[in-house]
Amino acid sequence: MLDKISAGYNKFGDWLGILSNIILVGGMLLTVGNILLRQFGSPFGGTAEVIGYAAATLTALALIYSQKKKAHVAIDVLASHFAKRPRAILNGVWYLIGTVMFAMAAWQVFVRAGMMQRSGILSDTLQIAYYPFLWILGICVALFAIRLLIDALLRFKEAIGK
Repeated sequence: MLDKISAGYNKFGDWLGILSNIILVGGMLLTVGNILLRQFGSPFGGTAEVIGYAAATLTALALIYSQKKKAHVAIDVLASHFAKRPRAILNGVWYLIGTVMFAMAAWQVFVRAGMMQRSGILSDTLQIAYYPFLWILGICVALFAIRLLIDALLRFKEAIGK
């Protein structure tokens, strides 16, 4: 059952990775277009603001894909000297700690998004509301916490040998 959930989550993470890549390419095209327009006339207004939103959004969307690929920095100097079972338990504990940390981060992002939505604060240049991007970030961080929980459970399953 856990393996099926993990496989489904991996497919979902792949889609989020593709979406983040599309946003990255769009941001690059916007930047290049802005540079070219600057040479021949007037550039787009608010490009830096849009690129900032795009960067934050694509980073949030890529969290689950990065966890699937283990494309993050992991320091396992201590754990690499352990046998398979203790290493799996230790990694499971670290994933549980990460789950708690990212769940708390998601909660705080949701709180902040609600405050921003109620206040109606807009960006300076384009007058775009901040809160939709915060909601996206909060959802992605919460989904990342769930991915870490799945990974913790998989490590514990590995430790008990099933």
